[in-house]
Amino acid sequence: MTFPAASLRSPGPAALAAVALSLLLLSGCATGSPAPAPSTATAPPTPPAEPSAVPTEDPDAGGTAPAQAFDGDCSLVFSTQEVTDLTGWAASDPVQFVSTVPDMALVHQVGGIGCVWSPASGDEGYLQLTVVPQKRLSNQLEEGTTCFLQSEKTYICAIDLEANGYHLSANFTTANTASYKKANTISGRIADAFTEHADEQEEAVTPKQPKGSWPLDFTCADLGKKAKVGKALGNKNLAITDGGGDVQVTAAETDLWGGRPFLRCYWADPDADPDAGTDSGTISQLTVAVLGGAAWTQQGIAVLPGAQEVDVEGAERAIIVTDPTDSSGLGSSTGDLHIFDGINWLVLSADGVDPSELYPAVAVLLKGLDTL
Repeated sequence: MTFPAASLRSPGPAALAAVALSLLLLSGCATGSPAPAPSTATAPPTPPAEPSAVPTEDPDAGGTAPAQAFDGDCSLVFSTQEVTDLTGWAASDPVQFVSTVPDMALVHQVGGIGCVWSPASGDEGYLQLTVVPQKRLSNQLEEGTTCFLQSEKTYICAIDLEANGYHLSANFTTANTASYKKANTISGRIADAFTEHADEQEEAVTPKQPKGSWPLDFTCADLGKKAKVGKALGNKNLAITDGGGDVQVTAAETDLWGGRPFLRCYWADPDADPDAGTDSGTISQLTVAVLGGAAWTQQGIAVLPGAQEVDVEGAERAIIVTDPTDSSGLGSSTGDLHIFDGINWLVLSADGVDPSELYPAVAVLLKGLDTL
């Protein structure tokens, strides 16, 4: 297959932010918070329950993870040597998207796989991609490629194409000797190589969303009306917002997320003093991430560094992950609270606030999600 130059589309500014976000959301690659959050304050002084021992992995907990495209193996999409040959920079072995935050786990939930290749040396460059069953995407996501100048003689390109029922959505940068013509030639080679590898796989299978799953297409405003989070946390000024900016990883993920920047909702107190620190006695911001039907992720959550089993009213299972060096959460310096309710998964986080102070919000959020 030759990827036609006629399919070029005008570049979008969101592509510039793709590599930064992917590095933030990948295990072993992140050094900062994966999404911006308002300034924080400490929650009302509710005495938390003492965490129990670190939980152990239960292979049956939460059900079975869906089968992934390409057998969940990034090297079957592209080998590391192939990436080196295609892009012009020496690639290191790939890193898979983590399934410890709902945004990335959704790729796995729908039977897809996400991979990133970075340079083996200090050269600039990356290739990040998402492969998902074509049937899980909307009809609005068109096939094509876009390349534009990122810095002197370095181009960033985005590719979207379908082969054998799989949709490839990829962003990559060229070596710093590339021209616009060469960048488009590389795009065509990547497209041809993917088509060849996809045809070697069994035709894509689309997993069904489990019965009883929370919906994927709700809006944060809908959840805000159902769940009176501010009242539960002792700060009635907390207001719901979609938040998070408009950065994207790949076009396929943005499509899966329903056009939202993340599978997350944000509450913030517009009157909070950003310089107040964590001593004001009220919670001034909250991040909530939701993924229905993905309770299977608890198998991995339970064995993360710093994972602690806790008892939270209304939750079937609750795990706090507090390791400040862990890069697989929502970006809080004080940890995330993972809630599993039947087959569904909810994560709460407020930077600078102990996750145990978020317990009062769990019951109202679960009730709100169950009625969406």
